[in-house]
Amino acid sequence: SCRVVVAIRTYPQHFYAMAGGLWKSWLLLTCLTLLCCSSVTQGLKPVTEEFYDRILLYYTNLTVAIDKSPWRLQVFDNKTEAAILSESTDNDKKLGFGLWQGEYLDIYEGYLFRVGLITQWHHATSLLSYQRPATFVVGTSDTANNATLTVVIENPWQRKLSFKINVNHPRKGNRVAMGFNLVNKSEGFYGFGERFNDANQRGHRVGSWLEDGSFGLGNWDRDLRVPKGELCTYAPMPLTISSRGYGLQMDMYHRTVFDFKRWDDVMYIEAEADFFHMTLFSGSTPRETLQMMTAQNGRSLVPPPWQFGPWNHLYREMKPGQDEVARARELLFDLDIPFSMELAPLHFFPGGVNPEKVPKWKKRFEDTLALGIKSTAYFNPMVALDWNQTYEMAARNNFFIKTQTGEPYNFTYVGTSFFKVSQLDFTNPAAVEWYRSQLEYAIDMGFRGWMQDYGEYTPPYSVSFDGTDGIEMHNKYVILYQNTTFDYLTKKYPSSDPDTYAPDFVVFVRSGYTGSQQYTWAHWTGDPTSDWSYASGLPAQIIGSLTVGISGMPYSGSDIGGFQWYVTPPPSMELWCRWAEVGCFSGTMHEQGSGSGFGNKTLIFDTPEGTRIWRKYAKLRTQLFPYLYNTAHDAYQTGLPVMRHHLLDFPHDAQAISQNFQYMFGASFLVAPVIDQGRTDWDVYLPEGETWIDVSSQLKYDEKRGRFLLGFTNYTQGGRTVKVSAPLDVVPMFVRAGTMVPVLDPRVMTLGDATDPKVITMKRLQHLLHLWIWPTEDGFAQLQFYDRSWWSMYYVQYEKHWMIVFNDMTQNRTNILQVSAPWTSDVSMIKTPTGHVYPRAMSLDALLADDASEGWIVDQTLRTLWVRVTPPNSKDGIIYIQPSSKVSD
Repeated sequence: SCRVVVAIRTYPQHFYAMAGGLWKSWLLLTCLTLLCCSSVTQGLKPVTEEFYDRILLYYTNLTVAIDKSPWRLQVFDNKTEAAILSESTDNDKKLGFGLWQGEYLDIYEGYLFRVGLITQWHHATSLLSYQRPATFVVGTSDTANNATLTVVIENPWQRKLSFKINVNHPRKGNRVAMGFNLVNKSEGFYGFGERFNDANQRGHRVGSWLEDGSFGLGNWDRDLRVPKGELCTYAPMPLTISSRGYGLQMDMYHRTVFDFKRWDDVMYIEAEADFFHMTLFSGSTPRETLQMMTAQNGRSLVPPPWQFGPWNHLYREMKPGQDEVARARELLFDLDIPFSMELAPLHFFPGGVNPEKVPKWKKRFEDTLALGIKSTAYFNPMVALDWNQTYEMAARNNFFIKTQTGEPYNFTYVGTSFFKVSQLDFTNPAAVEWYRSQLEYAIDMGFRGWMQDYGEYTPPYSVSFDGTDGIEMHNKYVILYQNTTFDYLTKKYPSSDPDTYAPDFVVFVRSGYTGSQQYTWAHWTGDPTSDWSYASGLPAQIIGSLTVGISGMPYSGSDIGGFQWYVTPPPSMELWCRWAEVGCFSGTMHEQGSGSGFGNKTLIFDTPEGTRIWRKYAKLRTQLFPYLYNTAHDAYQTGLPVMRHHLLDFPHDAQAISQNFQYMFGASFLVAPVIDQGRTDWDVYLPEGETWIDVSSQLKYDEKRGRFLLGFTNYTQGGRTVKVSAPLDVVPMFVRAGTMVPVLDPRVMTLGDATDPKVITMKRLQHLLHLWIWPTEDGFAQLQFYDRSWWSMYYVQYEKHWMIVFNDMTQNRTNILQVSAPWTSDVSMIKTPTGHVYPRAMSLDALLADDASEGWIVDQTLRTLWVRVTPPNSKDGIIYIQPSSKVSD
């Protein structure tokens, strides 16, 4: 589609009196442009005004102002006339370039170690030349070398600008930077990929260079991370979304830094290269900006359903004399604990698998697949020097990243032991094909996914097959690594709708960079410490998932129970249970039975209480699948994550966006996990502008049947902090009034398909859909489902009754409603518009029986109305809920 843009306005900060003749000539020119061109395509040249000291570029939604001497760049919003970006005028903060001299130290490839300093710096001085539509040559203070900077501005899409700055210098330089004035002290900056220190990085210096995880020191120091500090991360992304709504992204693989620490009133952005490529996304809200960013960087495909079920470590849970299949049967049939995926201990890299054991593994996977449980293996991009003849073959065929002298780059990494390895080079097509053959080997054995570990270890002084040096390849490598798997699976095992749905595999990654979500659909936060520390324990993982979600990766979770316990004891049962609650309300629910530390790791299944609480939340997680799957389709359409920082929903509520450890779980639930040891109550801030209902304190868990019964207390207006009870098996949770949540029947054992007739699969009970309904005070609620189904509830004032309209697009599906509201105890009749009256059930069990027909019942204690609606009414029907007395207006 095309549009015409007419920019008739004055520069918002400086009014220019224009002569009448000049104004009329300019207006006539604009009208002629309209007559000659009825539309404007994306990326059109701007309408330009040039004055003796300034150039104005008018785009559809934005205006760029360039001061000629001294040089300065500003960007304004055409609607509000507010400055979005305003370059600093101080010489040490404004656009400039320089030379860093130093050495990268070969200490450990998992971290960045270097020594050096910037030996010279030159700032922009004045505009030397301008070429339409938007190319500027800028003079610098390096007059001895006549060094200049070329600035190119492009408008590839509405409300988006790209800035490409290049150094013109005999020795180029290797640093370019630019500082922008910050409007006020309250402006926050969020995103930057996965970060563990804080959601808002105002006051910090944030670099983007993939590194192994730093670790906390437990009770010795709850905030310190070693060896590389609080901002070290597996998945950095040089992008940010401001609390004012706009976003910035550095479009380059070289290391970049957003510095909010050096000056408290300036955002100083530095690129460690001889160029500086940045995109401005001028969304009106953070949510709109995230949508714009993910439209450019890519979005995750909708994952396979079984990814959303609980993940278990069967091999760690086995009792003496028990194998994995027996453990799976025990979970499903004896303990009634649902799960959909197991993490097997077989590592294909760096050392290969024992071929003699392959037949045994194949048989084992056939048995677990029959139970509806899919297994995942382990991969990384490194080959051990002692992997039989495989290493020699790979080296001979140039499969490895090289040293600057042309030899395979060897280094040591520390995992469960020490490995001497070389790293595969995914710029070599032959290496890519060989790696894919190893993936196929795993698939042939029966695996349906794998942990795709590492990707952060590319040495700075290495050289790739395509000639790229390690300084540029370091961040780029993970994209090539993940794309290798993505291309293989999507081309060889495409889904029925490959543009929307992922192949039937789960590949989960810890490393990432800008755009990783385009090639992945599951992320975990790395190797946390098994403790309560804010540095790398349970609290830090919540921040990591929230920040990577703001950055575009929608499905993030953490190792429930942690992974390392060297400076603290193995995880306590309290920690296990609180972490399980967080996992239930994360992008993935991932039990971590493995890890490393002093002494054996505990398990949540070690005690009856731990087993009970795990079952409760495994049940809840599995039942919430339709809600999660709806959220996944939302993520595909908009880029919104499953775990949503309050910035995305309540950007104008300063207290809401200051919360680091509570979040929206999808569109409806506010979850505030308990993250401090020994607490049995918790403070929850309820964002303003919404009416909230306390779910957790009134959500009754029927342990015998594994089902959840809604209860109602009262409506609470947002904009306040409330204290809620939070015993060990309760996670504080609220829901927006007006919500309908689709859930599965509580008997579902797995989200996968099974051939064992004893297994109750989701597909087996697909004829049942439960709806949890929390109407507003005036009786409204609604749900729109990804398959075009929808349900709406209203209070009909003139009839004095409530009405629910059904449009379930799944054929022959019964809807079972729980309506939680204060008026439910007053219900006396349910009928259809034709006058057909639903019978009142004798009991809840009778209403829910498999052979039951339509009916209803009220739980007077919980103030919840249950209704069973059968086809065809559930497909295209209406019911009226009639009170026994008139309801006040």
